[in-house]
Amino acid sequence: MVHGLIARVRLLERDEGWDYVLREQGLSLSDLADPAAALRIGKLLPAELLLMGTLFIEPKGVTVFLRAVETENGEIVFTSDVYSPDAADGLDEAVAGLVLKVGQGFPLVSGQVWKRQGSQFVLNVGRADGTTEKSRFLVFDAGSAAEPDAVRLCKAGGRPVQLRIERLQQTTSTASAQPSGAEALVKEGCHVYSR
Repeated sequence: MVHGLIARVRLLERDEGWDYVLREQGLSLSDLADPAAALRIGKLLPAELLLMGTLFIEPKGVTVFLRAVETENGEIVFTSDVYSPDAADGLDEAVAGLVLKVGQGFPLVSGQVWKRQGSQFVLNVGRADGTTEKSRFLVFDAGSAAEPDAVRLCKAGGRPVQLRIERLQQTTSTASAQPSGAEALVKEGCHVYSR
C-alpha cells in the first residue's frame, strides 16, 4: 500500500530538470532559502509542497535545517532540524532522524468513502482523525470479490485521483474529486489516504 502513496511525492534531481526550473524562474540555489521562491517554482511544477533544506557547518558539527513550504501561498507549514557532532560519520544517521521527524509532521490518515452526495463524497474521517482543511486524499479502489487484496491507485487521464476537503467536521468530511472527470472513478467503499 505504501508504494501507491509515492504517487504524491516526486524528487526532482538536478539532472532531471531542476536546473531548468531555477533558470526559468531566475533563481540560484541560494535563493531557495526564501519561502517566496516556492511560489515561483509552484508555477512550473505541479507541487503542493517544496521541501527546502539548509546545511550549516559549525566549528564542531553540522546542523541540517528543513522546512516545508506550500507552493500556493508561500506559507511555511513544517520546520525541523537535526544536529550531528560528527559531520564525516554521523551525518547519515542524523538525516535519517530528520526524515522520521518529517514523517511525524505529516501523519498518515486513512479512511474510506462513506457515501456519495451528488458530485461530492463523504469520508469517514474528520478532524478527530487528523484531517485538516487542506488535506488531499489519494483514492484507491476497493478491490473486487475475486481479488479483495488487489487494491489499486485510481487514476484519471494518467493522474492520481484525489479528494480535496471542502467541509471538515469532527468525525467526517466532505470532499470533491480531482482532476476533472475523476468523480466516476470514486465509489462508496474506496480507500483514501493522506499525509
